[in-house]
Amino acid sequence: MFSRRQFLRIAGYGGAALAGELASGIGDGGLDIPFEYARAFPETRPAYVEQQVMSVIGPSAYNHATRFAYDHDFSLTLPAEHARNEKLFQDPREMVRFKKLLQKPGGLQRMSREYENDPRFFLFDGGDRESRIREFILSEEGAKDVIRKAMEESEQLSREGWKYTAGVCVSNNLDMGKRIKSEIFIGRNSFDPSRITTPGGEKIAIEPSEVRVNSAIVHEYGHARDNYKGIVVVHPPQIFVMNYRNILDIEPALAHGITETRCQRDGWAYTRRHKSPVDPGSKFHSAFVESTIEFDFNLRRFAQLGDIGLDPYSKRIWEIQMKEFMPLIPETRSVVAAVGFA
Repeated sequence: MFSRRQFLRIAGYGGAALAGELASGIGDGGLDIPFEYARAFPETRPAYVEQQVMSVIGPSAYNHATRFAYDHDFSLTLPAEHARNEKLFQDPREMVRFKKLLQKPGGLQRMSREYENDPRFFLFDGGDRESRIREFILSEEGAKDVIRKAMEESEQLSREGWKYTAGVCVSNNLDMGKRIKSEIFIGRNSFDPSRITTPGGEKIAIEPSEVRVNSAIVHEYGHARDNYKGIVVVHPPQIFVMNYRNILDIEPALAHGITETRCQRDGWAYTRRHKSPVDPGSKFHSAFVESTIEFDFNLRRFAQLGDIGLDPYSKRIWEIQMKEFMPLIPETRSVVAAVGFA
């Protein structure tokens, strides 16, 4: 693996000159950008990501997404997420979703805890404060305040976690199945080395690689595809559809679990096809190890959703989706155990 200094010395190029030469050749029969160049010279990554989208998915990728953009510092992602949230805030369906959450057992109590230290209620004590908070949340003003607060917290999490995010698909799941395209952003995470610590304290090095970048593209494209078309899962004789017509009838945690675990599966399946190790001393390619650990975690979490008291409609959907995931569990758990992460 070359350092930036080694790459400059070997290639004999300055970063800007190389970026210009490589980028100018993309799309007109010119140079392909090798992963090591894209890693060494961030200026080439926008063109490199576009190149990999065409290589891994092809032109049909743009049937479901308006763009696939490399976003080095989330300066593109954050405004896109904020714009999406502003539209959601004005969407009456978001209020319907909020009221459904409020009606869940313990829903009002959980939301009330978020306001225990809110200065607006400092003048009230004990039970009076609690009743005032609940009264506020049940009002239209309070409902909007809760929704706004949740959106701001989501955006704050994005600001804090961008260095560790491989990619983001910006879409509105309330419009799932309405054939609306999403925006996809690929972050710098796949170009940077990282480590995973096993329960036994062993450090597993996750090296930057083209497989890792491609897996992020495949994962985020899965979100765009599902949001554009809606989700249909067939497990004869059972079938379920998830789209804008019934998304509000499905337990939110389950709806999120379905979309995220399906796309984790897509990215994992890509790395599985490239799981042979680069380093002869390793059992698997590090991108496959990382993807399997993440996917196995999501499978476990999805399985646990069956025990959270889902309503009968959501429980039936969970059961059908779980049947599709079940055959994959023995493989993910055997890999996780092989690398000491069980």
